[in-house]
Amino acid sequence: MDNQYPMNGGTPQYPTPPTEPDPTRPGENAVVVQPTEEGANNANNPNNNLENIQTQSVVESAREEAEHELEQVKAYNEAMMHQQRAQETATKAKRTSLTIFGVIVAIVLLGVVAWLVINAIVLAQNPVKPGERPGEEDPAQFAVIDGYKCTTANCAKVVDLPDGRIIIRDTDYYIYDLEEKEATMTSIENRDYHAITPFYWGDRLLAKLDPESDSSALYNITSNYAVTGYDYDTIYNDINDDVYKNQKHVLGNYIIVHGSGSYRFIDLSTGGEVVRAAEKVFTHGKYFFGFEVNDEIRAYTMSGTQIKAAKSGEKLYLKGDELVYLSEKDAFEVYNAAGEKQKKGGCYDVLRKISRKTLRATIEKDSSYYKVLK
Repeated sequence: MDNQYPMNGGTPQYPTPPTEPDPTRPGENAVVVQPTEEGANNANNPNNNLENIQTQSVVESAREEAEHELEQVKAYNEAMMHQQRAQETATKAKRTSLTIFGVIVAIVLLGVVAWLVINAIVLAQNPVKPGERPGEEDPAQFAVIDGYKCTTANCAKVVDLPDGRIIIRDTDYYIYDLEEKEATMTSIENRDYHAITPFYWGDRLLAKLDPESDSSALYNITSNYAVTGYDYDTIYNDINDDVYKNQKHVLGNYIIVHGSGSYRFIDLSTGGEVVRAAEKVFTHGKYFFGFEVNDEIRAYTMSGTQIKAAKSGEKLYLKGDELVYLSEKDAFEVYNAAGEKQKKGGCYDVLRKISRKTLRATIEKDSSYYKVLK
């Protein structure tokens, strides 16, 4: 009891009451534990745990900062690598373009040099005389063909005509009269021909024009004009050909041609096609006929207007200038040369008096009726 209140200099020592910390002055209220050398070595010292926690936090913060900086460095290095590759690609493309341009320039220069060398050689072999223009041809050196003086180096005779004249190709195609020494320019198209074949068709002197790479055309040498265009693969200029069987009277006025899978009659006066058919064209009296597939026969006027088509089993006859059509059931129709259907007079009045049962046999036995046969 004597030590309950120890004395310090004769004054009793009372315990100091605790004071509440002032939140506005943290520095004064913070408790800092300073480890002593002896405490640091004491494993049971609670300050050791605090020091370990602080040390671990510092280490982790440093590691995170280092990893962050490493990622930034890595991203920067990748960006620099990408930029470097892009720059290398651009440099390579530029270098390639310059190389190509250099090659082109070299080729052009080489061509120019070659041209200059060739011209120098030509001029050295054929020097130009004073006052003479280079490149001009001397007309006196051109050929003379059967009295015709050519005006170009490519001048040549094409064909001899049956009337004694010739066709010459110079600047154009010309018909040259050997006796009169006169040349007449034609309207023959100035192109290359495989052959120009002249022939008489009645009183007309015509020519087949066969180009190197086109269909044929018909030309009138007598009147010096083109009859047709280049539309036909065959022009039948032999009146003894089978296509003119039983119709040689067309000689001089009409001619048969073939093109695009059909036969045609050409009117030489106009150059127009009068009629066409797949298998045969024919004319008799004042009518034209076209023979088609499946035994169909079509009748036309002289101007080419279709009148009537007779199918298989039906018949066509000519009686004078009239056309008679007989159906498969022996009903008849009569047309005049203009293609007009007749209702009275002429052949119509005669046929209407004949019984239908005997009509076909009667016409077949009458030689005055011309039978249109394939």
